[in-house]
Amino acid sequence: MYRILVVDDEDIITDSLAHMLESDVRFELDVYKAYSAVEALERLEKMSFDIVITDIQMPGRTGIELLKDIHTSWPDCQVIFLTGYNEFEYAVQAIKYHAARYILKTEGYEPLLAAVTGCIETIEKESRNTALLEKAKEQVNRYLPLVRQNFLGSILSGDTVVDQSLTGDFKRLEISLNAEAPVMLLAARLGSPASAETVNSVNLAVRKKISGGVHSELAWTGANIISWIMQYRSAFPAGQVHARAMLKAMAEYVQRFCASILHETISFVLELKPTPWREVSEKFAELKFMVTNRLEPHIALAEMEYFLGEPFGSNIQNAQSIAGYKEGLKKLTFALNLDDAEKTSRISAELVHSIGTEDTGGIELLEFNTLLNGALLSYITERGLSETVKDDSGLRLFLSDGLSGDRRQRLNQFSALACRLIQLYRQRKNSGNALSGRILSYMRENPGADLSLYTLSEKVFLNPSYLSRRFKEETGKNITAAVLDIRLTEACRLLRETERKINQVAAMVGYESPAYFSNVFKRKFGMTPQEYRDRKV
Repeated sequence: MYRILVVDDEDIITDSLAHMLESDVRFELDVYKAYSAVEALERLEKMSFDIVITDIQMPGRTGIELLKDIHTSWPDCQVIFLTGYNEFEYAVQAIKYHAARYILKTEGYEPLLAAVTGCIETIEKESRNTALLEKAKEQVNRYLPLVRQNFLGSILSGDTVVDQSLTGDFKRLEISLNAEAPVMLLAARLGSPASAETVNSVNLAVRKKISGGVHSELAWTGANIISWIMQYRSAFPAGQVHARAMLKAMAEYVQRFCASILHETISFVLELKPTPWREVSEKFAELKFMVTNRLEPHIALAEMEYFLGEPFGSNIQNAQSIAGYKEGLKKLTFALNLDDAEKTSRISAELVHSIGTEDTGGIELLEFNTLLNGALLSYITERGLSETVKDDSGLRLFLSDGLSGDRRQRLNQFSALACRLIQLYRQRKNSGNALSGRILSYMRENPGADLSLYTLSEKVFLNPSYLSRRFKEETGKNITAAVLDIRLTEACRLLRETERKINQVAAMVGYESPAYFSNVFKRKFGMTPQEYRDRKV
């Protein structure tokens, strides 16, 4: 999967090029469009692109200026100039600023495809760059990196107390992180136990791809797990937004590098939310559990929210972070969010044992029951089980009984319900279509929204290439084809059942250009939208 951005101020050129690239079966391409250099920069702040195809002469900002910006933020991005100007000076400028190709629009589609092919070959060659291995061998026996790693690892494991001396320790060990600023955590799991050479190779590859926007320090290794502590560069113009995009691009690059050079699989889990140094060890314990026990094979990068909830912008709060609730109840909710029935039962039993024979009612019991009810409702909503349990009388009775029953009884009931919900979710997940079902539901409910692969991957906290592969395995079609079918199906309904104008229908199903919408509609059905409306029965 390669991500391409087409940039041109002429809408018809942008749309036609994007459609031709999407329709070409020789490569699996994820194609995006921008109708100005400014719009292109906005996209480049939020995500990475393997290839950018751009015009040179555009209002407000030239393609040459755009190229300079791209190489500042994404130095590995391949840029193809597609222009109507056959002037020597433009070609000189393109070469000077390291454009990958320079093609005249009059040359047709095949030279453009050949240029895209060449860019992809360059990208794949870069992922097989053995120079990283040579650099790794040189660093294996260096003393200081090992000391830095051991020191940071002791912070992650909780063996080193975080206090005011941290700044001095960082300076002494030449650690690039700020001891007074919160951090992000990244962990990777390899397919087999990692040698020192492998660890250093992976670390170099990681740092190579994120150094423009993120400070990183190798902090902990164990068996086949590697972990980093990171901070995004505050001076970087896009800040954390760009850091996320850079880390996702890094994960896909490192995965290709490991497969082609090390003959090894690798997957990453990212905790992007800022974590204070004093809370790092607790957060790392959760991250390590996820990467060891919950990370699915072949995912390049998953964020912690993928495991803990909040898909498609849900406002469900993570029970771990709700202030004021008792620690045991937070652990219980966390176990439920992990889909761990055994741990949920064990913690429930421990809490039952810890509660004395006396109990109180009123506000205290209401607060206790509210937490339990919230945990169940959050799990049901996040896992998409609402329809499955809507007629469950036992669940309804438990949720409505907020002021009666002692806490031990309520905990036992909660444990039984929670384990049953986990079993229902696992059965549904094992059916093989849970993820694609959620994606398709979201598409049908939001046909006019941004349904690009990158945006959908953001919704489920997965890297785009894995989501694309998983969706195709589960449905038999790629996401682009599914989006097209859903949008045109909804367009047909609107044309049949409403009197909205064609341009309004186009906008409602996600097409900014009515002309482009009409062309796509005609290619699909052999008639224009107006002809379809006129023929309706």
